[in-house]
Amino acid sequence: MKLKTLFESLNLLIAFLLEIGLIFIASFWAYAQAKAPWSRILFPLIMAALVIGIWGYFLAPRSIHRLDNPLRATLKITLFMCASLTAYLVGWHRSAFGFGIVAVLNLLAAFAFGQDY
Repeated sequence: MKLKTLFESLNLLIAFLLEIGLIFIASFWAYAQAKAPWSRILFPLIMAALVIGIWGYFLAPRSIHRLDNPLRATLKITLFMCASLTAYLVGWHRSAFGFGIVAVLNLLAAFAFGQDY
């Protein structure tokens, strides 16, 4: 396997993990904001559905409403930076910084490799 192919595959794996992290952070934030026991179940589910819906509608590769670049890249970095800020506000300071750095590096690598995910 070529080294470039290995890095491209690794970058796609990191992109997928960032998307999962985005859903997790948004859901955890919703859980932390909820006060009533029922809302600690409902709010994270709604937040996860909202994030998945936005990603699926505007950013998914097979979506008929997929945005074109540079708007798609702008929305991706906005969602990732909102997740990073949210993680910081929840108290995960180092994780928030790491998440933001990895997200930016992942998008730069995707641009460098010509990946259109």
